[in-house]
Amino acid sequence: MTDIDQNVRIGRLTCQDIYTSLTKDLYNLSEYQKEINLKGRDTATKVYSL
Repeated sequence: MTDIDQNVRIGRLTCQDIYTSLTKDLYNLSEYQKEINLKGRDTATKVYSL
């Protein structure tokens, strides 16, 4: 996968912090993907595709 492909793929993912503030329509379109560990956080963060 090239850097460009990775950027596009990452651009489609959103973290739990943003997910909880989506409009109802966007919320309904989102799909849970996985959990990741972000630097400086004690708990895993859920990641969703949109």
